[in-house]
Amino acid sequence: MRTSSLCLGAALCLTPLTAVLAAPWTMDPEASSIEYAYSWSGVAAGGGFESFSADIDFDKEDLSGSSVHVVIQMSSVTAAYSQVPTELVKPEWFDVDQFPEAVFESNSFSAADDGSFVADGTLTMRGVTQPSQLTFNFDTYGPIPGKPGALQAVMSGETTLSRTAFGIGQGSWSATDTLADEVTVTVNVTAEQSASQ
Repeated sequence: MRTSSLCLGAALCLTPLTAVLAAPWTMDPEASSIEYAYSWSGVAAGGGFESFSADIDFDKEDLSGSSVHVVIQMSSVTAAYSQVPTELVKPEWFDVDQFPEAVFESNSFSAADDGSFVADGTLTMRGVTQPSQLTFNFDTYGPIPGKPGALQAVMSGETTLSRTAFGIGQGSWSATDTLADEVTVTVNVTAEQSASQ
């Protein structure tokens, strides 16, 4: 199943306790996901990734000191139709033998007036590095019953990328008339933070 702790997002800190603010967040892999969506001949399609990991160190009060590093195992791709993942791992698409991982590395975080946050960074996929920006919100946040000093946050975020900018879809598949260039990536994270971390 999904591994370790995520990103392509982060988790919110709303407590005055310095010890808690400084601690990293750990993702609940069973309650977190990375999904993608695209258009094929005008019909919506998509899937997700079952295996990804990340180091999250996010503090609402210290955005300049926050960071996230996400690694996605590209061979763990899923889709509604079983033949799609079989094709996506091939050289024309993800080429997982040569490029088994995709990596998001944050450079900076900023807060918007509407309460959302933006992570600016780079996404490396199929040997190509491109600027990437993830906008995210926190759906819930609060203490965890029965775990003194522990906090839980639920985050959802979204970004849009160009598949052709990463060379995904070689040869005739580089055309965007049937298979759209735009891919929407949605990140959902449930994470925990404790003062003892």
